[in-house]
Amino acid sequence: MEYLEIKIEESKNKGFLVFPGKSIYDKIYEGFIMSFIIGSIPLLPAVVLLNALKNDKPILIPLSVFFVAVIICSSLIYSLLTINKLKKVKGISGSKNRNIVKEISNDINWDIQRHNQQITVLNKNWSWTSTNWGRQLIIIYDKEDILVDCITFAQHGMKSPFHWFSSRRVEKKLTNNFILKIKNATQQNL
Repeated sequence: MEYLEIKIEESKNKGFLVFPGKSIYDKIYEGFIMSFIIGSIPLLPAVVLLNALKNDKPILIPLSVFFVAVIICSSLIYSLLTINKLKKVKGISGSKNRNIVKEISNDINWDIQRHNQQITVLNKNWSWTSTNWGRQLIIIYDKEDILVDCITFAQHGMKSPFHWFSSRRVEKKLTNNFILKIKNATQQNL
């Protein structure tokens, strides 16, 4: 999996991952694909509902299916809007935070793709049993805090809104391990 460049300082200030400009072709392609996918979800239930209304048939089931489709659409739109949001976790210091993140990457069996003073990018290599393939955990170091985001990539490097819940679960696993190791480290210092 390839690493996407990130504007680190701008990301810290905004609380969202900020990527350098994409080509206009990529933006149009991603916008078209996501609009098509999200727009097509309620389309069939809407047609069935309109058909039931036109032909004076019962509308309870078509209406409920339409509302479920609208809820799914809304959650996908929310997922697209918050896919790059960074979660802030209180740490100790920059060097200790980096060491703890390295330990956690070994504990959870993720590979370090990039690691320096400002950022660590973890990814899971493909295997038959892996459910985390295509994900990247991005950790940005901000003084004594860390900023975490998990992104799942689909084909052609597009970010997938369909894995929002599982990406948040992976993110939570990392942050919980980080908080636990911070507590252990501070208790050892006392």
